[in-house]
Amino acid sequence: MSHFGEVSYVELPAVFHLSGRFAADTDPNKVNLTIGAYRTEAGKPWVLPCVRQAESILASDETINKEYLSMSGLQSLCDAAMRLVLGESSPVIQEDRAVALQTLSGTGALYICFQFIDQFYGGCKDIYVSDPSWGNHKLMIDRIPGLNFKQWYQRRVRGSIRYFADLGMEFFVCQSFAKIMGLYSERVGALHFVGATSEIAHKCLSQMKIIVRSIYSNPPSHGARIASLCLNNRDLRIEWEDCLKEMHARIRRARTYLHTALKMANVPGNWDHILSQNGMFSYTGLTKAQCEVLIEKHHIYLLKSGRISMCGVTESNAKYVAESFKDAIETAKEN
Repeated sequence: MSHFGEVSYVELPAVFHLSGRFAADTDPNKVNLTIGAYRTEAGKPWVLPCVRQAESILASDETINKEYLSMSGLQSLCDAAMRLVLGESSPVIQEDRAVALQTLSGTGALYICFQFIDQFYGGCKDIYVSDPSWGNHKLMIDRIPGLNFKQWYQRRVRGSIRYFADLGMEFFVCQSFAKIMGLYSERVGALHFVGATSEIAHKCLSQMKIIVRSIYSNPPSHGARIASLCLNNRDLRIEWEDCLKEMHARIRRARTYLHTALKMANVPGNWDHILSQNGMFSYTGLTKAQCEVLIEKHHIYLLKSGRISMCGVTESNAKYVAESFKDAIETAKEN
């Protein structure tokens, strides 16, 4: 007799299921457009050279030990991450109104932020999330009873974080070093809070530390030390910024490859949004039925929302992807 016999299976996130199917697929033309991780032109993961160098520095430093970090994590990372977000000469930093703690990547930062808002924010607890958005947002919000998930259409906004600071607003920033440093498995992130006063900011930080203590006590150190070195060491910082430029250029090229191939294949519809969108992902506008054809018939793995990771597109596979899009659109229409 089990106390847990009534527990039901839950559908797990599709992105991991699809990536597992891709790994097991033996088709030579298979393409993985699911997980948001950078890939080279050859379709391979890339450990940034600055990360390799930072690991070598850490490995040869006999003063580094494996003792616990504090609840707020590695201070050198928190300080450098804060300057990266708010600016080297930010008034809110100079006024000591900005605080930060290391988190388990961006997901951990969001979860601590949501928990804090649920416990201490006295106003409306509707959490507005862009549409489309990342599926994990809703998953986290729905599991905190005091919060309400809302969606809104988000227009392109840039530079808003420092604008909020200029307006004197109180706000949180959730930061991840997964995509910008390729530290996916290291789970390195930070949660920043800018308060109305220094006293308020540090009171809030103390409560966020208690939330950390109640969940995982303190964060891991290895990835944090790598990120800290890449931000604080002048030579590694320059190399990291060059790596960012290279990754950005590669993704822009991937968008051009796919857009050109879609036009050459005369795929129905307007595909200019492939070029106008930014970042690692693109929302194609493909329907669930069309995505299913791509997966089952053409071995092209993507979320059924039509979202694709542009890093999976290369110069060598763009033509195949475009022709498969065309067939999927025509096939789904017939059915």
